[in-house]
Amino acid sequence: MILITLPHGKANQSTHYDIGALEFLPYLERAMMDLDINYEVLVGDSHRELVDLNRKESYGTEFYNEFCKLLEESSIHLDLHSYPFVEEDAEEDDALTSMGDDLRAWSVHTAVFLEVDNVTNKTVFQNLITEIERNFDIGIFDTTVEGAFLTTVASVLFDVPSVLMEVNDQSSGYYERLAGSLAAYFVDFS
Repeated sequence: MILITLPHGKANQSTHYDIGALEFLPYLERAMMDLDINYEVLVGDSHRELVDLNRKESYGTEFYNEFCKLLEESSIHLDLHSYPFVEEDAEEDDALTSMGDDLRAWSVHTAVFLEVDNVTNKTVFQNLITEIERNFDIGIFDTTVEGAFLTTVASVLFDVPSVLMEVNDQSSGYYERLAGSLAAYFVDFS
């Protein structure tokens, strides 16, 4: 089974939820169904400002417990997020995330994939990247364990390969094709 998480799925009055990921998810689900792939989706229902479900503070929450239960049956995990488009000449204060990622560098890509040193399964990650970058302009960036809690739990505690993917909110015109490419890669894991 393929497990897809979208921890920042709770819409609110702020911009601190992953609107692009929420728009991308139906395309991915359709592509998975079209290829008869067994999958589960877990969408966070907590405001990110209260409990960030992709951080250690989510430990013990209903979301975390369900995530761990689903990992026991999973062959691969996709942690899905999105990011807002930021102009290349934007001020640094407007371009850096709370984890220090520069959205100016990310915004030139359709999607970015984040690699966690000593956590990410290099073979799975590289094979996925090779498949996706045939048709899309993607970025590959490093992140920390702190910024990839779900990926770390899946990879380290459950030995389930996990990929952290961020789609560009402004790239919705590519979502359907991107979802198809991603699902095609997941066929071997279903």
